[in-house]
Formats: sequence, C-alpha cells, structure tokens
Amino acid sequence: MGNFTGIDLTGAILQDRWGVTKYKTADEPLASSATFQNDDQLSGFTVVANAVYALELVSVFTAHASGGLKQRFVIPSGASLEGWMFGNDPGTADVQAGTPGDGQVTGIAGVTSTRLPWFIRGTLMMSSTAGVLDWQWAQNASFATATIVHKGSRLTLKRID
Repeated sequence: MGNFTGIDLTGAILQDRWGVTKYKTADEPLASSATFQNDDQLSGFTVVANAVYALELVSVFTAHASGGLKQRFVIPSGASLEGWMFGNDPGTADVQAGTPGDGQVTGIAGVTSTRLPWFIRGTLMMSSTAGVLDWQWAQNASFATATIVHKGSRLTLKRID
C-alpha cells in the first residue's frame, strides 16, 4: 500500500471520483397516475457546480399498453444533459432510440407481464449552480393496471471532470 499521510480521503471525495450507484431493492408500482414522481430509490443525487458527470440508467419495467411509462431527468438550473437511450418498444417490436435531453420526456409503450429493459447513458454538464439530480417517471396515461419499475434497476453517476 502507499503512504497516504496528509491526504484527506473523505467519503465525499471517494464518492465524487468513484461514483455513486443507487439500485432498487424492491419493485415500485404506480397505478392510475400520469403525474411525474421521483423514483423512490433512483433519485436524490447531489451534484456540484461546474462539474461533469457520466450518467447511466439501467431500468427494467412492466407496463400495460394503455398505461405505458414516461420518464425524465430533473437537473439543476443551467445544467445540460446530453446522451442517448435505447430499449425495446413492445408496441412496435422495434428497438427504440433517442436522446434524453434536458428534462425531455420519453414515453414508452408497455405490455403487461413482460419485463422490458431501458438504457440511458449520458453526460451531465453542470453550470455554476449545484443541486440535485432526480429521475422521475409515471404512466403515459393514467390506467388502473400498475406500471412497475423493478427491483435491480440502477442509476450510476460518476464525476469525470
């Protein structure tokens, strides 16, 4: 091992450089609501001013075709999010791709009982305003059958500059 005398390796420094991964420890159902909500476990990432972060979301969900799922990231004022996303669109049996953008809403159709993966990778570029990054989701259209984001879904945020 090396000599670390005089180096303050606080949890914040290690978290800042190694990144933070949050994952779902339980399924999260949402029924009869098209109103965005913060995900119970994949939200609340503290981000610092003038930093750049690599972001990766791996989510697995089930949704009835009438309810579906919509998602977005909420980022601090002045920040920007650039990247790409893809997943299976059961409505067309095609792979769907796009860019997440700043607060852009992505709607995904669904099929009850079929677990569907959705991936987002991007770069969060902060401005002079620190804050919190949240991942929000809801049903595309309010429907009685619950849309579920499943246990094991995860979101990683790692500072790269």
